[in-house]
Amino acid sequence: MTIARRSSGAFGALCACLPALAAGAEAAAGSADFSGHYLQAFAALVVVVALIGATAWVLKRAGPLAGARGPLRIVATQAVGARERVVVLELGDDWLVVGVAPGQVTPIDKQPRRELAAEPRVAPFAALLERARGRPPASRS
Repeated sequence: MTIARRSSGAFGALCACLPALAAGAEAAAGSADFSGHYLQAFAALVVVVALIGATAWVLKRAGPLAGARGPLRIVATQAVGARERVVVLELGDDWLVVGVAPGQVTPIDKQPRRELAAEPRVAPFAALLERARGRPPASRS
């Protein structure tokens, strides 16, 4: 038996069943209103999609990797161009100085870990403006 004969036999059987299927569909359509079923199925779909989204959000925020601290920590970073940076990384007892550009990370230096110097205190803009005008800075109370 060839494929053409098999497919024509299946097609013939399908065509023979069509009138019975159509009669069954007309009887079902006349006896019940399916709009409630469609609404129930749509509501169930919305609930399932919302549960998937909520689960993904919870796993992202409080998953096993959310609070994990590895051996690598960013100590400092400084932009040196539009898309280039110099980054100081702490890895164990060493600091790694690397240059970061789009698609490229270049090691620059490796130094022993040390304490950071205290950042210099920067005067607020209002105090600088008052000093430039020649007035003493107003004290805040």
